[in-house]
Amino acid sequence: MFKAETVWLAKCKSKRWVPTGAVCSPVGTMEGGCAVKVAELLIQSIEKLDIPYIFGLPGSTEAPILDTFVEERKVQYILTLHENVTVAMADGYSRASGKAGIVNFHTVVGSANGLSQLYNAFRDRSSLLLLAGHKSTDIHNRDGFC
Repeated sequence: MFKAETVWLAKCKSKRWVPTGAVCSPVGTMEGGCAVKVAELLIQSIEKLDIPYIFGLPGSTEAPILDTFVEERKVQYILTLHENVTVAMADGYSRASGKAGIVNFHTVVGSANGLSQLYNAFRDRSSLLLLAGHKSTDIHNRDGFC
């Protein structure tokens, strides 16, 4: 059975982000406390870069990222129907705005489907950031897509 992993990081005495397992419990916020979800930290970083869109075709591995959109955000998640379309939208946004286009895929299959369009964007020197999900380590080597 598949489960999406939610990773927590803690910012404690060392002022560095470290996994919370040995440090402290996952409570608090990035600004004033001990720990924060990695997905929340990622979205907050994208908001600070003033990039308003993430173009994606999510799967179950992207659940932690999608959970951060429960609250109203400066960043919008634009759902697409195919990985090539996802990259083409992010590529077009990058060219029109001069900002990075952000693409979100589901594991290996999603990355393979969008690979030709990613190569086109690379050849045209578009600024793209690819965020691809990864399955939990406890199910590695149990199916063909790990």
